[in-house]
Amino acid sequence: MKDFIAKILIPTANGESLKPYGVFHCIWLALTIAGMVAAVYFTLKKEKKTLYFLYVLSSILMWTGEIYKQFTSAFETGVFNYQWYDFPFQFCSTPLYTFLFCAIAKKGKAYDAVSVYNGTYALFAGTMVMIYPSTLVANFGISTQSLLHHALMMVTGVSALVEYGKKMSIKLFLQGMLVYVILFAIAIVLNFALPAITGQNVNMYFVSKTYPVDGIPSNPFKVFQQAYPYPLFLLVYSLIFTEVACLMAYLSHVVASKKTQRA
Repeated sequence: MKDFIAKILIPTANGESLKPYGVFHCIWLALTIAGMVAAVYFTLKKEKKTLYFLYVLSSILMWTGEIYKQFTSAFETGVFNYQWYDFPFQFCSTPLYTFLFCAIAKKGKAYDAVSVYNGTYALFAGTMVMIYPSTLVANFGISTQSLLHHALMMVTGVSALVEYGKKMSIKLFLQGMLVYVILFAIAIVLNFALPAITGQNVNMYFVSKTYPVDGIPSNPFKVFQQAYPYPLFLLVYSLIFTEVACLMAYLSHVVASKKTQRA
């Protein structure tokens, strides 16, 4: 089993991790930008099924990739040994659930709120990782899974942002923010509950109080976590994402409104 896992991970030739902004990463960046341009074009063309199509396609590809990731992680040593750190509830894991929800749910207030979350918070989170990828490793399998996952977050997210630009309002944004708050609260609960239940430390959303901060060299929030008391750190963390998400929602509304006036 160990040899099989090693083969399907497709290790790099030199055994070194793939480099940010190397050829592999740049190819994915180009594909992502092309996908975003196409998503914006077809969404603006009022192709009503564009966002729905992306929700369905992204859900299928994301869950396929996640199953692959979980399988290879659990059997990496040759025997089943599940690492709860890999449980899919990081910030960038949430589209596994939110995209799937929008793919199967009827349109309504819940659908709108989740779509606004997808087009703001999730889009920003995916963009951060694509710009500064911390998940490029010494194999093409997981690196491809990670970059595809975050590319889909951006492509589908920008479609949702454009789709809701014109009708964006303070009330609608607050509903999307509520989705973030609920998911963030679940992550905090998991950070306390999973270690108590499984005996393994976890770090959902990279905000665990008990996970060593220095254990994540690429954690951009490390300086805040070290500087502030834990409750204040959580507040600062959420404010950063919320401010950017709010700006994205506002700009999408301004652009959509100006486009309508010209028409």
